This record gives sequence, structure tokens and C-alpha cells, in this order.
Amino acid sequence: MTTFALFPRLATELRAQIWGLAVEDRVIRIKENTHSFFSATPAPAVTRACRESRACCSYQKSTAFDLCKAMQPRQPYIWVNFDHDIIHIRADPLWYFEVVRANEVKHLRIELVDEEGKEIKGDWYGQGPTTEYPLSYQYEMLDFPELESVDLLVPDKLCDYTRSIEETDFGPCSKKNVRIASIHTGEWIDEETCMAYWDHIDSSGGERLDDMTRVVHDEDGTVEERLAAIQRLEMPRPRINLDLQVARSWFLTNEYGNTGREALKSLLEWTIGCCFVQTKAI
Repeated sequence: MTTFALFPRLATELRAQIWGLAVEDRVIRIKENTHSFFSATPAPAVTRACRESRACCSYQKSTAFDLCKAMQPRQPYIWVNFDHDIIHIRADPLWYFEVVRANEVKHLRIELVDEEGKEIKGDWYGQGPTTEYPLSYQYEMLDFPELESVDLLVPDKLCDYTRSIEETDFGPCSKKNVRIASIHTGEWIDEETCMAYWDHIDSSGGERLDDMTRVVHDEDGTVEERLAAIQRLEMPRPRINLDLQVARSWFLTNEYGNTGREALKSLLEWTIGCCFVQTKAI
């Protein structure tokens, strides 16, 4: 906005629309202490521009991660756009979201590790050997009624988790929007690629089909069809950006189906044209 000198002269309604369209790719890393969750993820730039931008932007101050609001005279908050921000958290504190406003979270990134970085696959499925009453962290996702996407970050080989999507209840989230990703590299598999990935690893990329160990059914296709799926598989796998906290700015989809970036561009072009006409008239 600093390069558009006429921005302050725009109608208030136009400025409000522009501030509302400005969002960022953000992953909010949530950590916990004794009394609350907190995040070191920087606040979005639009919330720091001016009072007007904070009032009109699509972000809100959320205390949804505070466990002991009544005990704290000053409640901590995080700037969040729940429609687009990814909430990144370990699996073991997931149950705390029952206490807070889990109904707002739409995008989750869950680490299947404990606070020491050890794998908790058993506890995820309710098979934890260390508890009298086995945990099952996966069922906590049923408490997220608006959940739209999930990334599971796993510490071991991806091939050890190829059935995780099939065997996990992700609540309202479609399994088509679930990815299993390496916590070390960011490489991921999803519902469409997980079985082909298993076959790829077993068969050394399709060169040793007799070594495939996956138990298959009629709907899984013939050996030839499985080989074709292996050959279509993109290797090495695509990666999610594990270092992402705030990336480039981007813009929402508007109600007419065009991308928000195009909507903003059209809005600015129209606005600049109006300003030019007014200036010429003067």
C-alpha cells in the first residue's frame, strides 16, 4: 500500500474491502505451558499497519487457546483467521481443545510425537502400553465440527503409516483432505497415493513386483494396474514447508468464484481509474 499514494483518499468502504482481502499463508505453531497455549508465530502484517487495518482485516484476536482465563487478569491472545490459518500442535494436548473453542479450528497440523519428540503411534490408535486406560488421541478430532483439512506429521518412515488414513476417523474432515507427512523432510502421501507409495517402496520402484507385501482385495486392482500406479507416482514425493510460519501474501476467493487476488486487482484498477478521472477533472 505504501506505493499507492492515493490509497488514503479512497472511500472508506473500498479501503475496508482491501484490508479484508489481505491475508497470508500462515502456520500457527501452538505450544503449551502450565496455564495456557501460546505461539511465537508473528502477527500478520495487516494487523500492524494501522488502526483501520486491524479493524477491517479478516483476522481476529483469539483467546481460544487460553486454558485459565479466569485466573489471568490479562488474557493472552493470538491473531487468527480460522478460515485459512493452519493450527500446528502435538497430538497429546489435543484434548485441551475440548475446554476451549475447537469449533473454530478448520485446518490442523498434528505431530504424532510427545514433548520429548518420541513417537506416539500407539496412543494415537488407543494402544498405548504405558497407561492403564489406553489413550486414543485420534478421537479428539471429533470435537472439531468445522475441520476441513489435516496434516499428520510422523517421525518414522512414511511407509509405516500408509494405512493411517484408512484406519483413522477424522471426524467431519474428508479423507481426501488428509496428508501424512514426514516430520523430518515434509514429504507427504495422501489417500490417493498412499497405497501406490507402499507398493513403490516394497518393489523398489516397480522393479521387484514379487516383493510387494500389501494384502490386496479385488478393488485394489491387478498387478499390472498396481504397477501402472507405481509408475504414475511422483517420486521423490512433494513436500510441505515445515518452516512456514508466515509466507507471501495471498488473497481469498470471493463470492463470484474469481480468486481474491483477481478481485483485488480489479478493485484497485477500478479505483485508480476513478482517481485518475477525478484528478483530470480537477
